[in-house]
Amino acid sequence: EDVGMELALVKSLGELGAAGMVSTLLSQRSVMDAIDAVLLEKAQELQQAAATSGEELNSKFATLGGGGTFVMTYGTVADFSRGLEALIGSPDANLKEAMRKEHCEEGDSNTEWTTGNYGIETTPKIEWFFVVSPESGLAELHLVQWPKETVPLKDPTHARTPQDLMDDLELTWRDINKQLKRRGGKQLLPEEFIGVRLYTGPMFEKYNAANRGGSLRKDQAKPMIEKWTTLCKGNR
Repeated sequence: EDVGMELALVKSLGELGAAGMVSTLLSQRSVMDAIDAVLLEKAQELQQAAATSGEELNSKFATLGGGGTFVMTYGTVADFSRGLEALIGSPDANLKEAMRKEHCEEGDSNTEWTTGNYGIETTPKIEWFFVVSPESGLAELHLVQWPKETVPLKDPTHARTPQDLMDDLELTWRDINKQLKRRGGKQLLPEEFIGVRLYTGPMFEKYNAANRGGSLRKDQAKPMIEKWTTLCKGNR
């Protein structure tokens, strides 16, 4: 079984195929015989499987995962109306300085972790400088280069690159605010733009962990609380 060949065939049909090509293929006796053999083989495997229902398959998957199952905690409409402040506290009036402290002076600020998607090994402090002060950050942090993806990218041009907030991104920020203004939306503050930039990088794992397991109400799922405690060391 060559999954790569199967995918290539399907993609070729989409790119080059004309109406009726699939039915023409299926009308070939050799093709139908192959489909018949595969269906029979898989049906026999399912019949002999230890798990014979969707519920059993789910239980087996949970057991194989090693962590068992747990029930997520969902908020109410009232929770939505109260916003994030009710969950993780009110923001400091000096937003940018508070953001800097949260990334650079907290218990997890200098603790390295590796992201699960692109394998970037970094710290919150490094990410702050990468977004806010990329032009001087390497020298201040005594780094030779910025942390980069270790998982191969399909397109190398999609690799993350530092961009100066004032020179490279100010026009982007202003253009976004123009679009929001035309549509009657609230414009982005500079601090919000920084937050968006941080979220699109490795910090999304930290932010999600805080929202899902760092609630001040302590009524979230235990595995989520444990993940937040381990990953963020109590930093909201």
